[in-house]
Amino acid sequence: MKETTLLVDGMSCAACSAAVEKALRRVQGVTEAAVNLATGTAIVKTADGTADENTLMTAVKKAGFGCRLPNAEEPITQAQSEKTKSPIRKILLLLPFAVPLLYLAYSSKLPLPFSDVLGSEAFAPYNASLQLLLLLPLLYHAKHIYKKGFSSILHRSPGMDALVTLGTLTATAYSIYLYADILLNGGSAGKLYFGSAGMILTFVMLGKALEENSRNKAAEAIRSLMELRPQTARLVRGEEVIEVSASALLADDEVLVRPGEKFPADGVILSGTGDADESLLTGESIPVTKEPGDAVFCGAVNLNGALRVQVTKSAKQTLLAGIIRTVEQAQASKAPIAKLADKVSGIFAPMVFVIALVSGIAWFVAEKDFAKAITVFISVLVVACPCALGLATPTAIIAATGRGAKDGILIRNGETLQKLASVDTAVFDKTGTLTNGNLSVSFAIPYNTDENEFLSVAASAETVSEHPAAKAVLSYCESKGIAFTTPQEFTAIPGRGVQCRLNGSNIAVGNLTLMHELQIAVPETNDIPQKEATLIFVAKDGQCIGLLGAADTIRPEAQAALSQLQKMNVKTVLITGDTLAAAKAVCDKLPIDDIHAQVLPEGKSSVLQELHDSGRKTLFVGDGINDAPALASADTGIAMGSGTDVAMETADAVLLKNDLQGVVRTISLSRRTLRIIKENLVWAFGYNVLMIPSAAGLLTVLGLPMPDPILAAAAMACSSVAVVTNSLRLLRKK
Repeated sequence: MKETTLLVDGMSCAACSAAVEKALRRVQGVTEAAVNLATGTAIVKTADGTADENTLMTAVKKAGFGCRLPNAEEPITQAQSEKTKSPIRKILLLLPFAVPLLYLAYSSKLPLPFSDVLGSEAFAPYNASLQLLLLLPLLYHAKHIYKKGFSSILHRSPGMDALVTLGTLTATAYSIYLYADILLNGGSAGKLYFGSAGMILTFVMLGKALEENSRNKAAEAIRSLMELRPQTARLVRGEEVIEVSASALLADDEVLVRPGEKFPADGVILSGTGDADESLLTGESIPVTKEPGDAVFCGAVNLNGALRVQVTKSAKQTLLAGIIRTVEQAQASKAPIAKLADKVSGIFAPMVFVIALVSGIAWFVAEKDFAKAITVFISVLVVACPCALGLATPTAIIAATGRGAKDGILIRNGETLQKLASVDTAVFDKTGTLTNGNLSVSFAIPYNTDENEFLSVAASAETVSEHPAAKAVLSYCESKGIAFTTPQEFTAIPGRGVQCRLNGSNIAVGNLTLMHELQIAVPETNDIPQKEATLIFVAKDGQCIGLLGAADTIRPEAQAALSQLQKMNVKTVLITGDTLAAAKAVCDKLPIDDIHAQVLPEGKSSVLQELHDSGRKTLFVGDGINDAPALASADTGIAMGSGTDVAMETADAVLLKNDLQGVVRTISLSRRTLRIIKENLVWAFGYNVLMIPSAAGLLTVLGLPMPDPILAAAAMACSSVAVVTNSLRLLRKK
């Protein structure tokens, strides 16, 4: 399966995005297409070896829209927003034409200054001529609306621009007919619709400008992340330091980073000591002290000390580049809750046109008043707001993923946001998740053998393993001055331990499960010093020769985080490969509702499946490579920032800051996002359900007046702006 991202130009409402989706889905080989109105992107999945990028772009262009591939060096959201810099300032230039036009149009209807002169029949030819002259610049400035409108009609995918085009051109054409009658036979300029056409265009363009401005604010997260990337780097070549482009750095290059400068790439410190500000990457406000051997990340600021850094990743592979890609993809994605709005959007514009036409004809038949029929026709066309439907979901997702990125929370897509909002069971791994993951051996008990020999066997077997318990054993033995060697035929057994050959003997080091599988008898462990310790058995040639206990410390924020989850009606569950005694020792200190102990990595998936089958909405939180299957099996998965690359790639969300409070913040953000999406959808549907019948004159039976086209256009503009503004509430810090 191949995934392609396209930038689509010319979309103005939900009907447009629906038309692009329909065009892409018709292409042979396309299995899925999702078009995001807010970001102007289309994400298309195709079967391997079928439709290529040019075929997809051609399909979009045939539907009447511009299409291009994104620049690999520039985030999608930034690329689209660059086209709309200072949109409001441009629209304000129209006010010198729009305000006088409105004044002249209403001079005969309202008690305005000089209305007795401007609204008189004697002045009508001059009034009408001035209105037409003032309208012309507005028509010219709105040429993009007419171009899109006619194009969408020709391609049978009408949207908001088509409705505005039909409404304003109908008003203008009818007014030109009346204008000619005024010049020939006299009459009042108050009957003209030049003012309505001009103000409709002004309100539409002003509303779009405000909407674009708000959408750009929602997408500021991408621009903030982009600004973290330094443009240049100080490359060390022997004794010489030269300035090069940061994007040209490769792995193993050596760079010099002076105080106050940003690290130009991910790397490892070779020499020097200093503090790094990583707050814009991880959300952690406290500077981190860096010493030789420590990792540093592109975009972080070196606060003090001159540091020499060996580059480990090129510009496109850095943590920052990965964050940008993740946020970018999330902002271009859709949530399942948007499906209803998408379906309605596909038929919205044709349906509105039919309602407008039927309403206009009905009023003409009922009252024989062509002017009223035209008024109703225009009002229905311009009051309808498909934009609000199309923006209800994506603007909230853009704001939420941006807010999350600033707090060190990476959320993969809109579907993840929606799933996280419904989580009612949080399942936690123990080591490295609820605990700090820094195991240290707290006791060693030899059985029928010399302690040094027992420790040497244990250390030798663990030299190749990367498990935290193995590192703890090695560290302990090194501190005791124990000699050890490299084993032969080493085999790591996930979730159990290791096996190897050492000086002709078969060695097994691992947990109780491994001992049982190998049918090795072990002594009773009722008298061990620490119940919460992870037990590591050491066996030689089928005989248990000793036991090590590796203890860990509970994260300081774990108590508060789990308590908050319970207050949010989220059940907390511990799942671990450790013994039941070790698991209970942790649960005695933390608010855990349920325990699953001595569970192998593959067994974690089974436990999660059982919870899912019982109707629970599960979230798994882990960090190790053994957690990858569980992260994939849960309804949603969160990987801690200290986790392995495999775990972070499998998870639906990643906490860059190694803090369990991030789990609480992620669920809270998701719930707020879903609530705002629902508010937006209720507003978008409710507005159209109320305003379209009102514009059609159906509410006159309740004594309400017929709507004015200008007020209808103002309401339409405010509707889409209201949706975007509501989504921006997610950017506020809570």
